[in-house]
Amino acid sequence: MKLFLFVTFAWSWGIAVAAFAAGWVAFPFVENDKNAYPMVIAFMCGPMIGALVAAAANGDFVNVLRLSFRPNIWWARAFMFPAALVILAHAISLFVPGIEAARPFGAIAPLLTPEQRSQLSALPPLTIDALLLVQAGLVGALINSVLLVNEELGWRGFMLSKLSQLGFWPRHLTIGFVWGVWHIPIIAAGHNYPGEPVLGSALFTVYCMLLAPIIGYYAERANSVFGATIFHGTFNAMAAASMLALAGGSVFERGVVGWPGMALLALGCLWLALDKSKDATAPSADRTV
Repeated sequence: MKLFLFVTFAWSWGIAVAAFAAGWVAFPFVENDKNAYPMVIAFMCGPMIGALVAAAANGDFVNVLRLSFRPNIWWARAFMFPAALVILAHAISLFVPGIEAARPFGAIAPLLTPEQRSQLSALPPLTIDALLLVQAGLVGALINSVLLVNEELGWRGFMLSKLSQLGFWPRHLTIGFVWGVWHIPIIAAGHNYPGEPVLGSALFTVYCMLLAPIIGYYAERANSVFGATIFHGTFNAMAAASMLALAGGSVFERGVVGWPGMALLALGCLWLALDKSKDATAPSADRTV
């Protein structure tokens, strides 16, 4: 575990500190910084690299990384649940005073022809929201589920295997805490909570601790790290589309990273606390040395 954590944090935090210190990426993030996206992608590879190095040291990849390629019904459920969660958080956000459906032309306008922009302008904002969420769910989720192998090989692959002897809550809250702390450099730079480096970092760590048991539950039910990548990929893709389609209010009041999403995650954890069957889905203990 120590080797995994060292490599993961050294890679990710090292890239972030180097990029910000050298001025290659602005701190905090600025709009349309062409270097920010490649830096974040490289940052996100830390858990995968840490997991691969640690698994190589253990002499086992398939078991310790939970690499089961056999699809099952929980792969489908790992898509449906986060989609419903984001849609519900989005709907709740629209009832928060000061928040409204936005016309997200700024992000998608370069991809459209003048005729398409004209047609889109005639649509009600809620219709645009629905189109964005559907597209994110069907296309973005597929792409993100592949990309997020770089995180999940570490969190719900290697780390979950190593903590398998702990109870459900200790193992997933530990993963959630580490997961949240690992994000601090990019959260402090403005990811998810722009302009809120300290409170945003603290809140996102709590957020990860609420989300980790839910993703972990689906990963364990699927008996594969890919249950987690599907959940995480769907969740991130649709959450990004949701935030794009909401305007007004503060960053703490909108979408899944605001209080609507956190309240739903807390309810999800309460549901898990009442579901005794989760204890029968614990991952197999890691037998590597």
